[in-house]
Amino acid sequence: MALTAQAAPGTISVHYSAPCAPYAPVSVTYGPVTFGEETGVDGQLDLTLPALSGVTTVRVQTGSAAHDLTLPPVADAQRFVALVLPGDDAGAELSADATQGQKFGFPGRAPQAWLLPVSAGALPVLSLPITGSTCGRRVALDLVDGRKGPRQQLEVTMPACSREGEVLHLPLVPAGG
Repeated sequence: MALTAQAAPGTISVHYSAPCAPYAPVSVTYGPVTFGEETGVDGQLDLTLPALSGVTTVRVQTGSAAHDLTLPPVADAQRFVALVLPGDDAGAELSADATQGQKFGFPGRAPQAWLLPVSAGALPVLSLPITGSTCGRRVALDLVDGRKGPRQQLEVTMPACSREGEVLHLPLVPAGG
């Protein structure tokens, strides 16, 4: 097994190789955010992650084996907030365009995460489509502010099904922010 990373302006490319573990479930921890992935037919996993301010390590775990890697320095690291969908609830049906961030996590493998950049003077916005499978239901997500650390639970009760097709926009204001 091997875990390597390369830096480019604004991004970190991570490569995990476990040739004897095709289609294996993998847990990836990138700073305070953890998401589920899966190796491919050849036991490889390639991720391109946004360079996040203050994040210097990545961990890849398969079963009881964990591999930690100190990341190379990168230019243009950005402040972020992360939304983590911890398990299977109504929010599991949200698509990658549910936020203006980048989605991570293999479909069907919990948890899944969205990393949203935070620009000076601007708040990230969570945009939740109101669909037949999410209307009237509670969606629970964890909010992680990359600057402040601890997770905060965010629970939203979606509008009634009569609003299907609309989008609920929520500015994300971390506690104390």
